[in-house]
Amino acid sequence: MIIAWVIAWLSLGIWVFLIVGRGFFWLALPRLDAGQGTADFQEESLSVVAVIPARNEEAVIEQSLTSVLDQAFRGSFHVILLDDPLNA
Repeated sequence: MIIAWVIAWLSLGIWVFLIVGRGFFWLALPRLDAGQGTADFQEESLSVVAVIPARNEEAVIEQSLTSVLDQAFRGSFHVILLDDPLNA
């Protein structure tokens, strides 16, 4: 019984630390504002590859690809579409 209480209190303490101490760690900002980044780099020097798996997605693949290709990114940007034609 004591072990169960220790585990419960330890678990509660960890969650309280994560929520309060880490500042809502699960919320990701969609983009850093200018000057907020810690790395010293140029966005043009970055390279991004978007890999999109698709299986029987003919109804929505055009909308998905359009959305990905309309992203405003100044660096190198490539899209790889993986089509699996199996009907399993």
